[in-house]
Amino acid sequence: MRLRLMCSLAVLSTTGLFCRAGDLPEPSAEKYTLHCGAQPGRLTRVKAELEVGGDIRVLNGAKTVTAPLSVQGSVQYDEKLIEADPKALTDRRSIRFYTAAQASIRINKDLLQPTLRPERALIGAAVLAGQPTLYSPRGLLAGDELDLIELPGNSLFLELLLPADEVKIADTWHPSDNLLAALLGIDAVSKQTVECTLSEVQHDQAIVNINGALDGAIQGVTTTIELKAKYRFDMKLKQITSYVMAVREKRSIGHVGPGLDVTAKLRIQIDPLETSEKLSDQALADVKLEPRPELTRIEFDSTTGGFKLEHERRWHPTDVQPAALVLRMIDRGELVAQCNVTSLAKLPEGKQDNLADFRLDVQHALGQSFVTFGDVGAGTNSRGFQVLHAYAEGKVQDLDITWRYYLVSDKKTGRRMAFAFTLEKDLLDRLGNADQELLDHVALFEPVEKAAAKPAEAKRK
Repeated sequence: MRLRLMCSLAVLSTTGLFCRAGDLPEPSAEKYTLHCGAQPGRLTRVKAELEVGGDIRVLNGAKTVTAPLSVQGSVQYDEKLIEADPKALTDRRSIRFYTAAQASIRINKDLLQPTLRPERALIGAAVLAGQPTLYSPRGLLAGDELDLIELPGNSLFLELLLPADEVKIADTWHPSDNLLAALLGIDAVSKQTVECTLSEVQHDQAIVNINGALDGAIQGVTTTIELKAKYRFDMKLKQITSYVMAVREKRSIGHVGPGLDVTAKLRIQIDPLETSEKLSDQALADVKLEPRPELTRIEFDSTTGGFKLEHERRWHPTDVQPAALVLRMIDRGELVAQCNVTSLAKLPEGKQDNLADFRLDVQHALGQSFVTFGDVGAGTNSRGFQVLHAYAEGKVQDLDITWRYYLVSDKKTGRRMAFAFTLEKDLLDRLGNADQELLDHVALFEPVEKAAAKPAEAKRK
């Protein structure tokens, strides 16, 4: 099961991290300007540590199964601002180079330790289609690589927590719903009581406490979050230099992810940087820094299944097997479609798939649910593989259902894959051409046995 590190977010409150009401100094009439002086080109070094503990809940048939979860994760990267609007969430952009990224995720007795490939250490941060997005200009990220670096408390947006006007000790202000969603790694906030308070100013260091709760949504399910945070603003440097966040989250079981009842602790240190060899103009001379949508696709590589896919981020893997995969599309919080991907046995030498047999196989698979065929035909994808398709319509429990079946084959090697897309007929517009895009980037190759793959995997890590 694929589990996003940022989805685990929720943090254990720790003694001494936050000021209590009785600890606040007497309010002063002096006013302070806490405005960020960041300009395009500013360099910082960011270190972040995340600890998570609690339970996840998954459905096993009609039963809910609970399992303990713990996460220890840390990253370090140099960050260079490209755009730096002090007020607009959508007009901020940066480029990063990760020098460290590691995590240990334990679910029951299973241990996952995702890594970031050195060739993907260069990461862009931007807002695309209204969502904070991390991507690599050097090539597509794998799902576990994105999980590893997509932590809460995105450093690109922290300075939007600063007040717009002058403030004095004990003054309060409220972060926007969109900013909270970006910092917590959720899709939207529906209700919140989060408040920022200037609690202290000493030696040009301003301390701001953040407290409150919110209701939100992620991937179509509700989540409730209790939030405590504190950041330090250096009035000489005109930047936030540290951020500590403590959260408790309760999340419902979703179409593509487990339910959560977790706490976590996040610590971020941000230091000014004079130079960064990896982010110099010379180092980035051949890099296209624009956040192109095609760079945000996710790479799925199954060495044991003998196939590689590229999919947009609305698709989420929910069941990964050695030679099979289930993807679900979530669009604006709604389950739109499911795609079952299966690696098939090779055909005997000299034999090829034909449309008539494929059509019969589809009708047989649908059984009594089948009503009629729509479009049926053959073609090739961008890699030159043969693609047979059969679109069928039918009914399941009085719902009008559309199935889109595809059979992709390499005539030279005999390697084959089957794709079965299932969705309600009314949702076809939401699917658009996402099925075609998925098929167009299929790669087929000889599978590698798991035991034989270990040395290569160990070397890469």
